[in-house]
Amino acid sequence: MLLVADIKKSLQIKMTEKEEKLFGIEKLNIKKSKIPAVTHVDYSSRVQTVHHETNPRYYKLLKKFKQMDTNTTHNPTNPINYKETPEDRNANKNTLIFEKLNELSDKYFGDTITEYLNATMQEDLISYNDADELFNDLQDNGYFNEEIIYYHTAIDYLKENDASLSESLEIATEYGYTLENLNSEILASLHASKKKEETYFEYIAEEINEILES
Repeated sequence: MLLVADIKKSLQIKMTEKEEKLFGIEKLNIKKSKIPAVTHVDYSSRVQTVHHETNPRYYKLLKKFKQMDTNTTHNPTNPINYKETPEDRNANKNTLIFEKLNELSDKYFGDTITEYLNATMQEDLISYNDADELFNDLQDNGYFNEEIIYYHTAIDYLKENDASLSESLEIATEYGYTLENLNSEILASLHASKKKEETYFEYIAEEINEILES
């Protein structure tokens, strides 16, 4: 019988909207987890089992490794025994958040999100109650400010992302702009910045909250 189970969420890498629309081998080749070789398109993976009857040598090898791990973990006199402290757990959790933030920001924005946090906050990411608090600090530090400065670049962006200009004008109104002091570069920059914020909440915030709550 073929058994499958979902890959752990913390290991999954969500596909972008564009990647979701791919088909066949193109979609299959998208990296969907930290262990892509065994990850299916739907984020499941085949359960791997070893039986003594069918593969006795490999079974004995794995069993021996398990015994070694048990001896190391539960024998207090073992010189290589290691017991994780709360400080260790917090440090590991902080590292996990740090790496996940940079992994996702590189995937969706092509940048390094933690560069917009000072050294103290980089080392104390677990102090955030949730991804909303993190968002506020990132916003204060200008992470979501996208600047499109050339006319032709702005026109191309608006054609692709907001051809009717309805979204851009709505955002501009929220920020207090009037038609007299607007141009294509401002509209494109405002729209791109808003889009970056929305992408953060859609694809990054949920994963960071999962780690913070774990």
